[in-house]
Amino acid sequence: GARPARPPGRRARRPPVTDHQDIGKLTAGLRPTPTRLFDQIPMRTRDLLAQARRMQECFADKSVVFIGDYDCTSLAVAAEANMRGTLPKKVLVVDFDERVLNSIERGFRRLGLSELLELHCYNVFNPIPRQYMGEFDHFYANPPYGQLIRGTACGSLFTEVWSSVERREQAL
Repeated sequence: GARPARPPGRRARRPPVTDHQDIGKLTAGLRPTPTRLFDQIPMRTRDLLAQARRMQECFADKSVVFIGDYDCTSLAVAAEANMRGTLPKKVLVVDFDERVLNSIERGFRRLGLSELLELHCYNVFNPIPRQYMGEFDHFYANPPYGQLIRGTACGSLFTEVWSSVERREQAL
């Protein structure tokens, strides 16, 4: 049958994200077209969802940095945590691709979790902004390893550089 017309200026309401299939559709639908020059190769949806299920418990009530997030892992973790009631306290996503940041922002808004999110356009080869030093409980990175970038963005660079944003426990 015919769909009723919506009043001008009103958007159709999207159904809430209530299961893993919804999370997969949300992340895949928001992720921008990959740029091979940047070695943006999407993680398989089932792997992303499995990872998000495991990570959400570790990040519950914690502040977390996602370093480079083409896969929208931050969004998948937030959606999973939202379903389970185990939300992180704060999520910072840093990426040099503004399309990725815009996609993640739209996803968090869709989930009603914008207040948790901070975005920063950043390239891992630059110094870490001072305001982030020692301010987070955890960080997550899934850097590209592909042949096009000749290994210049490797896990050790991400880990070495960004481990400085984690809080250090006080010795007793």
